Amino acid sequence: LGCTKVVPCKALQVDKIGGIDAGDCSNVSAGASCFVRCRPPYTGNATTASCPAHNTNKSRSLDWLAPNCSLNTCTDYHRVPRGYVKSSRGWRCDEGFGGHVELRCKYGGDDCGLSVVPSGCIPLETCTLPDGLLDPCEVEAANECLAVQPGTFCMLHCRTPFVPANGSIGYGHCPVGNTNTSQRLELTLPQCFCPDPPGADAAPPMGYERGSEGDEWRCASGFVGTARKVCHCRLQPELVGCKPLVPC
Repeated sequence: LGCTKVVPCKALQVDKIGGIDAGDCSNVSAGASCFVRCRPPYTGNATTASCPAHNTNKSRSLDWLAPNCSLNTCTDYHRVPRGYVKSSRGWRCDEGFGGHVELRCKYGGDDCGLSVVPSGCIPLETCTLPDGLLDPCEVEAANECLAVQPGTFCMLHCRTPFVPANGSIGYGHCPVGNTNTSQRLELTLPQCFCPDPPGADAAPPMGYERGSEGDEWRCASGFVGTARKVCHCRLQPELVGCKPLVPC
């Protein structure tokens, strides 16, 4: 009677988020001690936790003081990933990449510590012609319009027989820094119009004559209807709409 079994103290429970590592203090015998350290990337001097000699209470907590742990400064990334450039002015996206650089502290590197890791730069993408916006009979796109680099443009011309008004030329522009794989060209279409049929001024087609303004056509005497010019796809323009009067 009067003798009680000596037992270890209760395992030390700490908040891992606080940067404290008490992994050595899970089974400390009576009269023994353990080290409480700072968990990487936190740093600081280790402290000692001890279990009283002749401890007989298995619920007895260790006697300890928490180490003063502070977070290491986030070191700059020692390897520059593809798509990024690091200079004395900081980080930026490399040529052929677009976006905005974001720097975050993440675990990495050979020492498994906190390092600056860049993100946000993705490859630039070419722009293509939008579907259905161009009349293939009226407007012709240059071959380079099939894949236009960001920040550049291609040219759009009037397709024969259409002619440009006052030398009008259109453009297809790809936005600067485009990273959208499905981006379509921003178009400025040329102003195209249907010209007179070849030789119409010298020898007007039967049933047609110049209007009083001199720039339009009308039906000649003996013909009725509304004269108009028609430009068929890649064919010569013609005058249509006037029919001859016939007796009843």
